[in-house]
Amino acid sequence: MSYIIKFTFKFFEMATYISQLTLDIELVSSELLVILPGFI
Repeated sequence: MSYIIKFTFKFFEMATYISQLTLDIELVSSELLVILPGFI
């Protein structure tokens, strides 16, 4: 039983990490869209 709880916890940890990562990527790409036209 405990391994199911561990797995679920690990899964949520991964999901949180991935969602955080995609948020970071979105922020960076939106910043690039703002910065790049200034260079071109």
